[in-house]
Amino acid sequence: DIEAGTTIVFNQGLRLEQPGLVMQGRRAQWQTDVQQLQIAQAELVLTESGLRAQAEQLTRNATGQLSISDGEFTYCSPADDGWSLNARQLTVAANSEYVVTRGAVLRIKSVPILYLPYLKMPLGGGGESTAVRQSGFLVPTVGYDDEEGASLGIPYYLNVAPNFDVTLKPKWVGNRGTGFAAQGRWLTPSQTTQVQGGLLANDAIYNGIMSRRRYDQFGGADRFGAFTPADRWYVNLRHSGTVGRVRTYADYSRLSDRDYLRDLNMDFDLSRNSTFDSTNPSDLQRRIELLYKHKGLTARLWHQSFQRLDQLALPSYSRSPQLDLNYQRAVGANWQIRLQGSWARFEQARDEFFAPLEIPPQQQDHTQGVYGERLHWQPEIAYVKHWPGGYFSSTGGYKYTTYALAQDLQPMHSALADLSPVRGVGYFDADVGLYFDRYFQGGGRNWLQTIEPRLLYLRQGYADQSTLPIFDTTDMPLSYSQLFRKERFVGLDRMADANQVVFGFSSRLLSADSSEEYASYSLGKIFYLETPRVGLLDRVESPQSASSESIVSEFNLRFGTRWQFDSHQTWSSQTERWQELGAAVHYRLNQRRMLTLGARKRLASPQFFDEAVEQVEVSTIWPTTARISVMARWHYDFQRSRTVEGLVGLQYDDCCIRGRLLLTQALRTSAFLPVSVAGKAD
Repeated sequence: DIEAGTTIVFNQGLRLEQPGLVMQGRRAQWQTDVQQLQIAQAELVLTESGLRAQAEQLTRNATGQLSISDGEFTYCSPADDGWSLNARQLTVAANSEYVVTRGAVLRIKSVPILYLPYLKMPLGGGGESTAVRQSGFLVPTVGYDDEEGASLGIPYYLNVAPNFDVTLKPKWVGNRGTGFAAQGRWLTPSQTTQVQGGLLANDAIYNGIMSRRRYDQFGGADRFGAFTPADRWYVNLRHSGTVGRVRTYADYSRLSDRDYLRDLNMDFDLSRNSTFDSTNPSDLQRRIELLYKHKGLTARLWHQSFQRLDQLALPSYSRSPQLDLNYQRAVGANWQIRLQGSWARFEQARDEFFAPLEIPPQQQDHTQGVYGERLHWQPEIAYVKHWPGGYFSSTGGYKYTTYALAQDLQPMHSALADLSPVRGVGYFDADVGLYFDRYFQGGGRNWLQTIEPRLLYLRQGYADQSTLPIFDTTDMPLSYSQLFRKERFVGLDRMADANQVVFGFSSRLLSADSSEEYASYSLGKIFYLETPRVGLLDRVESPQSASSESIVSEFNLRFGTRWQFDSHQTWSSQTERWQELGAAVHYRLNQRRMLTLGARKRLASPQFFDEAVEQVEVSTIWPTTARISVMARWHYDFQRSRTVEGLVGLQYDDCCIRGRLLLTQALRTSAFLPVSVAGKAD
């Protein structure tokens, strides 16, 4: 029908389609004078963003703005009703990437959850959206815990500039108190910087060392005095950048106490890309670095320190600063000359965490309160030759290290005999590897099999290192790849003497079409021509080497694209027993279909302070219906006949909601207190 030449009425309904937009309704009218379309009992689909809406009335004006009155919209698929917003008014401006609602009610499974008088959200429903960031409130975080009670955090996002934003988050934790967290991010073409921190003042159930529950359990006021609430906080700086040939990097964190991550976590998912495990960390790294590279020269100036987060009151060292120099230059086609240098100053960090309990720090017998400087030079010449069927390399050089030490003497310490020790050792190695392959067909596929033998001879001189401190040096776990290391230790405080031959054999099975690896096997052993004399913790010469008595092997197998088997074995020639066995089977189809079965057995090794281990672990998540999955994990310790951790539960998933209900059992350490306080109260 046409009324007075200005209105066109569609009494039988209307369906309008254009790129990215579909509108339809039972009745519509078009006002030609003002270029406005009104649709009653309308349905709307924005195909690019996935927004679906139903409304009593939909209006589109001359500018292309869409307005919905008394409508409901969602980003869920048509077959899903996970969530929706019922809005008194909804507006999508022309060429806008935002939806603006007024008087909206959030419904989950048709159940009203939250009233939102005003909401502005990007088209796309929070997925991968190209919308310009907009200041405003983010989704609140709500939780409950039997010890700390209910909790609530309301983050507010502030878009200061296109490359700079701030998120502020006031929070309330029922039994602990009120707190605040903030995060700032700054991005330019040459650098990325993020700063964040949090504060919870006067935690009513934590005194800086233990929770109120543990305080009462281990003696209360009679043993520890009055319970004083502690201020709890964290700060973190992350940075990476480039200025000309100089690269800058920082990852610096500090916590008020050792239990912060276990009790309060991070407010902005710091642990997602962090260098530590936020659920059970042992230390927190602080690192700041400047790196310069030009042609064959690399120079690095850096600081590194640690904050202990475990229950051990052990000293640790910081390097502040350390300067590393590395220069290499090719001489002819196959020769290279190299010079490595390193200077570092080490300070022993004082741990005052347990001071209120009047527990003295535990000293490792190889530290003895020593600190000071270390200078290391390492010139070498190398020959490297590659050809299609293998390679040969040989290196010779000299390692020279000097120390300038001082000592903080305590009653438990013995004075160092030499405060300026010097160590020098020469070394030589020759490494040769061959590569054989063959193509064949089997199972309807083309395969490539390789055979890769390798032989290494290593000779390094002996030096008495009993007077040297241990600032940053440790052992390496034994594996096939570690057999071919030129040093038995990581760090410069110990240089292992060596006169040895290492033989290794590897074989791989690959797809000849895609080069994907389906199976591999490696076997290796070190043959010692002379017994090594340098140990890590021993102050005197002591023959020791686990690898001199061990045969190491690894076997990995892949079944199609979903199954994988990994294993490692270490055989002790001396005891004629397996020193360590480990294996795991993995199945992974997607995030809702995963299964892992693993087992590990290891004999006790007093040399490396290893305890005997005999454990199995099973974990899975598996769907029982289209939206419900069973989750389970069981980690059992046969050595002590106890469950280390176990859980079983259900997970619900649909287009936008995930919920979990879990029953868990796990060993809980005694508030990370020393044994003298907590005993064996796991």
